[in-house]
Amino acid sequence: KEKAYVKAWGAFQYGDKKPVLEKRLLKTSAIECQAATGPTQKRRGEALAVVLQLRIKEELVEDFLKVMTACVMASRSEPGCLRYDMLRDTEDPCKFVTYEVFATQEAWENHREQPHVKDWGAFQYGPEKPVLSKSLTKATPLPLPSRGPSSARAM
Repeated sequence: KEKAYVKAWGAFQYGDKKPVLEKRLLKTSAIECQAATGPTQKRRGEALAVVLQLRIKEELVEDFLKVMTACVMASRSEPGCLRYDMLRDTEDPCKFVTYEVFATQEAWENHREQPHVKDWGAFQYGPEKPVLSKSLTKATPLPLPSRGPSSARAM
């Protein structure tokens, strides 16, 4: 908390104007899946990020992990999938977050038609109704500068 950027963020969010209307801290750990490979996105303005937050019935977590791991692995090899991460809450083992980034809206729409995504849909809407809560957010990734040697020293 002694870093300049942490102090600047604190001053901003807790300052006189109180600009942050809602904030939620998610403590997660990554679920190991094969590393994504492929071309990097050049035009970030076209990209689409999708954040899915889920709470799964405790007795169906292992089944969920099997279905979603297969979905993540297959999705990462799709054309236009730039990133696909799956995270598990460190305090509640039934809560999960996926973070997906697609090069374009069209790539995301194509992703939704893939067999592995249909398998996830069949599981999620199946007779056992494993999903207790779900939140989906679509966003445009911001073109922030990459962290180079000079910015690493400033932190």
